[in-house]
Amino acid sequence: MKKLFIISLCCLFTFSGLVLFAQHVSHYNDNWVFADQHSYKFTSGTPTYVAGTALSDPNIEGVSAISDGSGNILFYSDAQSVYDANNNPMPNGNGTINGHISSRNACLITKIPGDCDRYYLFTIQEPVLGSYLLELRYSVIDMSLNGGLGDVVAAQNNVLIYTASDLTEKMISVQKGLTEDYWIIVRKTLSDEFLSFEVSSAGINNTPVVSLVSSNTYSYTPVPAVIPSIGWLAVSPFNDAIIETSGFTNSYLYDFDNLTGVLSNQEVLINNPYSPPTVMTFLLGDGCAFSPDGQIIYMSVLDGTTNSGLIYRFDRSGGSGTVAATLQTSPIPSLYATMQARNDGKIYFIMGNEPGLSVITDPNNFAAPDILLNQYMYPSGVADLSLANDFKLWGEQILPTNIAGNDTPLCTSGPVDLGCSSCDSIGASYFWEPAAMVLNPNNKTTQTISLSANQTFMVHVMYCGDTISTDTMDVIFGAVQSLPLIDNIGSICTNENAVLTATTQSGGVINWYSDVGLS
Repeated sequence: MKKLFIISLCCLFTFSGLVLFAQHVSHYNDNWVFADQHSYKFTSGTPTYVAGTALSDPNIEGVSAISDGSGNILFYSDAQSVYDANNNPMPNGNGTINGHISSRNACLITKIPGDCDRYYLFTIQEPVLGSYLLELRYSVIDMSLNGGLGDVVAAQNNVLIYTASDLTEKMISVQKGLTEDYWIIVRKTLSDEFLSFEVSSAGINNTPVVSLVSSNTYSYTPVPAVIPSIGWLAVSPFNDAIIETSGFTNSYLYDFDNLTGVLSNQEVLINNPYSPPTVMTFLLGDGCAFSPDGQIIYMSVLDGTTNSGLIYRFDRSGGSGTVAATLQTSPIPSLYATMQARNDGKIYFIMGNEPGLSVITDPNNFAAPDILLNQYMYPSGVADLSLANDFKLWGEQILPTNIAGNDTPLCTSGPVDLGCSSCDSIGASYFWEPAAMVLNPNNKTTQTISLSANQTFMVHVMYCGDTISTDTMDVIFGAVQSLPLIDNIGSICTNENAVLTATTQSGGVINWYSDVGLS
């Protein structure tokens, strides 16, 4: 019995040697302003020193800054005052903010969802000086005021969000999904509880999502107290994990659900041996950050026993419960350091009383991360411990890689669908180029006019004048190749086997089809 075999040869296309990928080009975190009048701008891709900022108090620890879509500084704050782009105090923000300047995360500037002119300034405040009883407040800055230089809205200055007898100085923002909404997360001092406040276009929800991550409790007595009051929080680039460092208690890693605001799965990174009154037996965790791939954890640690500063690093690729055992250390010349991950794939840090900005150039490389101390020198002076507290939104790692859609081959002329219909919706504006060849150039997904030649389409995803991503899609035409040559095998009988060989004449992909299947 003869068997029927059909062979098809797909169209062969030659793609351009120029390969374009989605690019994250946001600039709202381009300026880092910190105390002792130091500042760096990252718009060019290399940290560039900017002189003349207003922050001269060396006791300042927590600062924040925000820029426009082109990387120009809009304003910054030291949790005491708000300064405009000309380094002048805003009229209603001159010494009126009342933040706790010795808190590592004393203030944090964020965008107000649904509004491109107004911003929140969240602050950790100490209403009774010296009490260390902290509370969370916010102020509103409107950039349409004061001739475009901005001002603090007088009726919305130091508005109370949450008050308790036991908030710590730790504060961070984390984006909610792929929306413009986010969480403001703070920690309690006397218990292992985190409070996540949701921020949306409807405002700030004063009722937090409470995460009780363990049954541990702490006390202000005896003195010195063993409490998690000082330290730093850092979120992974995928917004799914949070590091917590602490001065006198353990430092931890947590899972984080950015849709619900819940922290869970507390994992010890540093088991702190601190036990008063032996004051120097501690491992004081300070600044911390994740690598761009989210697998490596970096933190600054003061080893009280040896009175030395170190950069700790951990590898979390082995999964939960394995991280602490991977510890590697690198010495630094300062006892303290604060650090932040930039969107250039590097981690930068400043060390107390050191003359420059330091950098970890290859943080994804656990074995050899390349830590360069004081790589970018200040023209004069030294650093304190304040490094800009970043508002992280639209990180490259959480954005779809094919926002424009997948490259499309065509054999005949016709329209092509653009965009990624299966991708999560990004709460932003879309602009397609060339607009004249797209039916709806401002839609997330759209269609081209009928095409008969190769064409590259580009989409810009914009949020309040800031380009959060740019992606391209290529439409390529190709010619159908000639049919393949099949070796003549003659006749075969039932229950006999035969080897079939097909050869293409000019390349291509061969697909075999049979009415009974092939082995």
